[in-house]
Amino acid sequence: MKALYRQLLIVSFFVAFATTAFPIFIPAYLDELGLSNVEIGVSLAVLYMSSALLSLFVGYVEEKIDKIKILVSSYFGYVLLPLFYLNITGLASIFLVRIYDGVISSLRYVSRYSILESKKAYETGINVSLNEALSNIGCLLGPLAAGAVAAYYGINMIFIIASIILFFIALYSLKMLKFSKHKFNHNIHFSLVFRELFHNKSLIILSSVFLLFAIVNSSKFMVVTLYLKSIHFNNLLIGLVGSSFFFFMFLFELFSGYLEKESRRNIFLTVGLILCAGSYFLFSSLTLNLYTILFFSLLFSLGTAFVRPAIFANLVSIEKDNSNIGTGILFFFSNIGSAIGLVISGILIQISFKLFFISGAGLLLFSSFIVLIFYKSLQQSE
Repeated sequence: MKALYRQLLIVSFFVAFATTAFPIFIPAYLDELGLSNVEIGVSLAVLYMSSALLSLFVGYVEEKIDKIKILVSSYFGYVLLPLFYLNITGLASIFLVRIYDGVISSLRYVSRYSILESKKAYETGINVSLNEALSNIGCLLGPLAAGAVAAYYGINMIFIIASIILFFIALYSLKMLKFSKHKFNHNIHFSLVFRELFHNKSLIILSSVFLLFAIVNSSKFMVVTLYLKSIHFNNLLIGLVGSSFFFFMFLFELFSGYLEKESRRNIFLTVGLILCAGSYFLFSSLTLNLYTILFFSLLFSLGTAFVRPAIFANLVSIEKDNSNIGTGILFFFSNIGSAIGLVISGILIQISFKLFFISGAGLLLFSSFIVLIFYKSLQQSE
């Protein structure tokens, strides 16, 4: 399995590099097409709505077939995605592209995190933090390189280069198929998904926390990008700010998984949510310039580095026998939260950017209270 993890690290880096090179510019790209902030929020939310509907099914299929085959197929699905974005002409076409993006993203995220899950919760936290750390290097370099390309060659060139990179990494991912299992499990029924969804109390608590976190986290780039555009930051600086999020997450996620041993995992989860809330509150209060925006990025990234490994380590403790289904359920809630967040944020920033960040801080604090209130339920699942 170590060889599989190494190959997954390489693929995750390059996919992250290519798939984050253009998304940070999509809000600005749609703004140039004449869409309002509300239309931009709704159109971006379509991805998560389609992804949410598929996530439950992907987790179920992984229990019956094989997660590696699903992951590799998603990489080939990504090859044409940047070119589809490049040919957007209006609201209808962005909806279709976002639905397609949602489908392949669901296949990729659910299967990738399922592969990273170990039998032990602590090892899962380490696997997730290391994979996220290397992915974040790609995410760091992607927007930075994209900002430079956009500044000199225009936004369109970003999409073309991203498609070429994704083609070659999809070919490389075929090497992972040698680890694939070739058996069909007839004993898993879809009713198990609904049983876990409605009757597993610890999983419902964990999914609710992830949903609230996703509401805030999903719209971060859209709002920050539109805000920076409104105060006349150029594409190179927007790319720099986008890269800063991933640089700080890379630094923090290198060690966060190792810190979160079973006895203190949910303490770190609570602290992470509070740090994210604090960053949003400061963003709404400080005089904003490049330095204060980078400080916001640092604080939010530190919080995120604690939240994600803790979430998936908890999942393995809760779902010892059906972790693939549990992963699908977790992403179902996360994608619903992301869709809600993008729609609401589009409405809030029409009123005020400050209102968005204050509301986000409140939601993150509320999610930390949920962890504290149900702390024993999450601990008892281990």
